[in-house]
Amino acid sequence: MMRPTAAVLLAVHGLIHLVGFVSPWRIATLEGFAYRTTAFNAGLDIGDVGVRLIGLVWLGLTFGFLAAGHAVWRGKQWAVGLTGALVMVSLIVCVAGLPETAAGVAIDVVILATVSYVALYKFRSLGPTGRWMP
Repeated sequence: MMRPTAAVLLAVHGLIHLVGFVSPWRIATLEGFAYRTTAFNAGLDIGDVGVRLIGLVWLGLTFGFLAAGHAVWRGKQWAVGLTGALVMVSLIVCVAGLPETAAGVAIDVVILATVSYVALYKFRSLGPTGRWMP
């Protein structure tokens, strides 16, 4: 039951990353996520091109977390490494998007702690097929 729940949560987390894509690309106007050309709590002006590039990173994270969720669902060993890499990138773009993305920072920290725990303690539980067996 734990693995399917984690898989769904990763997929939902990925879909939430779409917010970081649609706002800079002006596809949608979302309350609380106004279009702006600054990053790091308005400390750095990155311009329209910069926010669109970061928006593409958000979009990539969407697909990455969907893939990670699918891999966790299927019990693939590499899902932990993929999730760890994705959450580190997500943490960086969430910090760049502060203050609007403060909740994302907190969620990424929880995911990173979970991935670290799984990587350190659960890989000893690989089954004979090489699949992750929590």
